[in-house]
Amino acid sequence: MFGFWPVARQTFLEAVRARVTTVFGIALAAVVVLTPMVAASGTLISQVQTFLVYSVGLAGVLLSAWTILLGCSLISSEVQTRQIFGPMTKPVSRWQYVLGRWLGVVLLQAVLVGLVGVGVYAMTQYVSHRPAPDQERHMLGRQVLTARTQHSPEPVDPRIERYVQQRWQSMSPEQRQRAADEFGGGSEGEAQALAALRQRGAHTVQTARPMEQLQWEFTGLRRPSHQTDYVQFTYQASTAEDPPGNILHSVWVFANPQTSRGYVYQRSDSLGDRATIQVTPEAISDDGRMIVQFHNVDPRGPNNFRTSVAVPADEIFVLYPVAGFTGNFVRGMAQMLMLQVFLAGLAILASSFLSFPVATLACFVLFVIGLAHSFIQDSTKLNAAADGWTLVGHYAAKAIYVLLPNFDRGSPTDAFAEGLLISWGTLGMSALLLLPVAGFLLLAGLIFSRRELAGVTA
Repeated sequence: MFGFWPVARQTFLEAVRARVTTVFGIALAAVVVLTPMVAASGTLISQVQTFLVYSVGLAGVLLSAWTILLGCSLISSEVQTRQIFGPMTKPVSRWQYVLGRWLGVVLLQAVLVGLVGVGVYAMTQYVSHRPAPDQERHMLGRQVLTARTQHSPEPVDPRIERYVQQRWQSMSPEQRQRAADEFGGGSEGEAQALAALRQRGAHTVQTARPMEQLQWEFTGLRRPSHQTDYVQFTYQASTAEDPPGNILHSVWVFANPQTSRGYVYQRSDSLGDRATIQVTPEAISDDGRMIVQFHNVDPRGPNNFRTSVAVPADEIFVLYPVAGFTGNFVRGMAQMLMLQVFLAGLAILASSFLSFPVATLACFVLFVIGLAHSFIQDSTKLNAAADGWTLVGHYAAKAIYVLLPNFDRGSPTDAFAEGLLISWGTLGMSALLLLPVAGFLLLAGLIFSRRELAGVTA
């Protein structure tokens, strides 16, 4: 029943002894050990973030490349060199052979991911203990070497829809007809005209002209356990005109709707960078609500330069720590392993019916597409001015991603660098990568069981 286990063990041992494994092992070790030299300038926070981004990111790419190369070579190379007849003479069915090959790759990758995790964690501790001011070291523990939950405000969609309805109803029938005709007329033209109006409304309701304000509501928040801890609020704004020195002066108010008490913060932030405000936990009500207001006024006086400021709702977050870095790091490495399990199944499937070069090329192409999941979706997103090629690209991308998941879910890089929580729910979403693996292995076993091996020539 467990005839696949000897195959898995043999695959693991063969892979460990392979020279190319030594090469990849040296490359992984170099990434972990030498990356701290790259992350040797800037603040202590930026050094740790740079190390985590480069070490985890490069290690993930190397592990993925090795998984693909190893998986694609196992079956196709043995068939090509006729070494496949050795395992086939043993009491091992072909589906057990396929399963054993996949399991051997997964075991090797589990060991490598574990070793990389130990190395990255140890070097993170080394970098974090470099000389730095106490305040900077304290902020490192609050912003990076932690696990923070991230909350977005309540959606602004209702405000956008009110804007669209008010503008559309204020137009005369002739104006509505002309707007629809600009997009081809008819019901489809009217729908696209409304979509264009909705896009304009999204910008309008999230933009404050001089002396105006924007407001958001956060729900489901939790006060930090210690009153000395602060809640972090981050945002990124843009302006219609560049202010002097590229510095945006503004006023933020964080109000507790239960006590009606507001906490005012005068800010001078550099445009283009994400700004962070340390907010008192008293701004959060007992039921987890907080009102946030942005006032487009200059606290230095009314005669200073002002311009319209846009603060999109999807660029503002409330963050606070809920767990430690160590547990979060372990979950992140488990997330990375899940991607390797998926790639191993994909490579074994390709190797079951393709030659090594073709299987490798196909897997690497799919790997790149999976990494570019978000970019491709944004590039092929439908809008009011969508042409025929955009429609083709949109539906082609949707068809591809029905079978090919977003590989970003298999990378903990951003979560590590930003100190964001990798929850068990997030890990469960990453586990969705494993769902197609069973299908890959069943299909590979079916293909390989029907493949004529005796007719294969070297």
